Amino acid sequence: MSKSSLAVAAAAAAIAVTALSGCAGPAGQQGAKAAAGQPLAMVGLYNNPYPNNIAAGAKAAAEEDNSPFTQYGPAGLDPNKAISDFQNAVASGAKGVLVMAYPGDLWAAPINRAADQGVSVAMADVYSEKSKAITEVGAPKVAMGAALAEEYIKQIPEGTTGVIIPGLCVAGLRVLEAPLDGFRMRMEEKRPGIKVPDPEVTAGDPAANFAAWQRIAAKYPDALGFVGACDVDLPNLIKLKESQPGAKYLTGTASGGDDPTAVKAISRGALVGAVTQRSWLQGYVGMKLIANNAFRGEKMPEGWINTGFDIVTKDNVDSIMKFLTDPAAAKAEYQTLGEKLVADAQKIAHKPMTYQNDVASINEPTPAP
Repeated sequence: MSKSSLAVAAAAAAIAVTALSGCAGPAGQQGAKAAAGQPLAMVGLYNNPYPNNIAAGAKAAAEEDNSPFTQYGPAGLDPNKAISDFQNAVASGAKGVLVMAYPGDLWAAPINRAADQGVSVAMADVYSEKSKAITEVGAPKVAMGAALAEEYIKQIPEGTTGVIIPGLCVAGLRVLEAPLDGFRMRMEEKRPGIKVPDPEVTAGDPAANFAAWQRIAAKYPDALGFVGACDVDLPNLIKLKESQPGAKYLTGTASGGDDPTAVKAISRGALVGAVTQRSWLQGYVGMKLIANNAFRGEKMPEGWINTGFDIVTKDNVDSIMKFLTDPAAAKAEYQTLGEKLVADAQKIAHKPMTYQNDVASINEPTPAP
């Protein structure tokens, strides 16, 4: 999940979901060819800037085929409601749907049923490995954490010793652990005197998350810094540091950079940086691939398409804010890259999709706009 991404997925710990079985589909999902101009849709897992920006990119792609576009998704993280919305989109005649398929096992059966009906499905940010949807778009999670570590390293002299404490809003969730793995590996490579231990568990609820960071800061009063993996960490780490005048420790988040309200506070300098996962680009590339499959019969690429990420710092926050708040600015910045990724999709798709969260992807390059 952008908590990555799904950073907001912290709430998942509180959700009881019933796993549905679904058989794996054929290697090359092929939607039944439909006439361009028919409905397309996107289903997010919750309502916040990250999935909303994905939807904005998907809508821009749909408009290129004069296709009606509908964004679905629950207000808060609720996979069962998201799946119900997905089923409603299919029942309403959507010929292609972009989904945030978390948790993957739960999504396999509904995706497979839709694929069997000729609906083209691709996934954004998270994937359902056992489903017939064979294409996912998103950022390389381990590389995101490594890039954030580079920003910390700029402020840490060689020879420094100490600890940087990570926080994890959902213990054991691989999509959130991966950026912290990348952060740890790069930090201990470049600054071997600094250790990054196993993460402390925080929370997905904003108030509980802030209380957790207060507890962690009190537990490690001599820490060189703290690093979060979830969207909710960004404003709370800023709040934590600004509530302690004179605090010298470093803070940053491996997600959260797609929320313009939270990102704006980075300009005050309390945060080393945050990661934006180019959410508009994810939506645009995912929906273009769907439209090409649904309307032109082009085969879906098999694997993960790296749409990249950017580190938001106080030096570039104003320019990145434009892409987060103005879909026209995001289109001007990312459409050309999106078209290139779509054109090259068959040769750049990485198999398996699990590579996105594999430590082997730590040096995966980010495509340049």
